[in-house]
Amino acid sequence: MFGGALPYAWPQMALVAEYVDGYAEEYIRAWRDTEAMMALLVKDGRFEFTRVPNGTSRYYMTVRSPDPVAMVERARRHDVFLSRPHPETGTLGMQVNTSVLRSTPEALARVLMDAASG
Repeated sequence: MFGGALPYAWPQMALVAEYVDGYAEEYIRAWRDTEAMMALLVKDGRFEFTRVPNGTSRYYMTVRSPDPVAMVERARRHDVFLSRPHPETGTLGMQVNTSVLRSTPEALARVLMDAASG
């Protein structure tokens, strides 16, 4: 990953050492919370999710909103950061990561539903 720059990567490695022991458990919790958030959003009826075949932490969210770009901006105001939607489909690239553990699935779903409402 670092190629010839490995001798200069020590600052990144110093940070990793503090978090590595609990990472596997946190990542499992992140998957669980992401799945719970997705289920709540699907029940809302405006959100769809597409997973990458053969497993990955990457997935795609499509939302039926009059203006997906504005939805992303409204979510950002609540510290929920999303990628820019695809200009033709409005689909957003998403990634399971431990940042979802800073909130609850219910709170994240509520921010996204409110943002989609305008």
